[in-house]
Amino acid sequence: MSQRLNQYHQNRHDRQYCPSRLEMLPLEIRQEIYHYLGFPILGHWWAPCNVHESCSESEDWEATAHVTNHLYSESKALRKFVLEFTESRDTVFQWKVARLTKSHMKHLLSLSYAYGCRAIMYVNKFIYADIHTMIYHNTPVIFNFQLSNKAIHRRNWPHEDEHGFVVMSPSPWEFQFMTDIILTGNIGQGYEAEMPHGETVVRKWHRGRIVKLALSIRYIARHCLYLRRLTFKPLQIALKNAKLSALDAIPFALRELVRGCQRLQIVNIRHNERERFGSGDARASKAAFKPQSIPEYLREDAIAEWAREALLDIRKLDGTFTWRGYATTIKPFSKAKRRA
Repeated sequence: MSQRLNQYHQNRHDRQYCPSRLEMLPLEIRQEIYHYLGFPILGHWWAPCNVHESCSESEDWEATAHVTNHLYSESKALRKFVLEFTESRDTVFQWKVARLTKSHMKHLLSLSYAYGCRAIMYVNKFIYADIHTMIYHNTPVIFNFQLSNKAIHRRNWPHEDEHGFVVMSPSPWEFQFMTDIILTGNIGQGYEAEMPHGETVVRKWHRGRIVKLALSIRYIARHCLYLRRLTFKPLQIALKNAKLSALDAIPFALRELVRGCQRLQIVNIRHNERERFGSGDARASKAAFKPQSIPEYLREDAIAEWAREALLDIRKLDGTFTWRGYATTIKPFSKAKRRA
């Protein structure tokens, strides 16, 4: 019995790999197939047109009227979006920027919205990897919570189907295909990321926000091997009210980032002046850091020095944030106030 089993494994290893017909198709044809099945390939998603049901024209938000074609009763328009992970790793949001109205519109888009398409992904490893590569290729992915291997709970996100709350635990497998990641200032902010404690129990530790942002960067450095662009948005009030020693966590994490992500091209720091901010409130700090323009043996020291200077510049700025209709100036706490 053991000899037959060994012979079976030997023949299995000696067998040459034969690609399927789908694998031998050109990339453009595979993209059209995945588009037809409903997958958001290359940051685009085919959705019904809002203007007219029979519209077969791509929606560009510039024309006042769309050319209608009644032959296509179920035609769809191509919409570009940005993936934003909020509740769980399968639920993302589709963002559309309307050029005509100059407003942001948000629509829910879940990768598991179609059971048939979800089942196709698990047919074999090639289809699963091919679809994920096309979904995340050159598509910015926004994270509003701390990235960690340990599940994070949010009490204010109740689960619709089951009793309890949503558990956010992103899979490291999907990070292998991401090339552009954005970390917002919501990481480690308020009671939403500190659950299961209540809002009145949790204190907003500014040092904790910076540490959780640094831990998220280290998580990306370990799992995003093909990362090309990273943008993180620290909260200015957290940088101002935290100790100077707490700021060293981010340069230390960026050292690990350039060491683990060999294809990294750009690192941006965009700070938010207000604690409650919108999508357009983030401001760019110093010039973006480009690791590829620096020798490999100098990248870790260079990015640490660049990040430290950028964070100190943000700390020195005098910003204002709006709280209950009042504009308040952000200033570091004095020793007298801390003692009081």
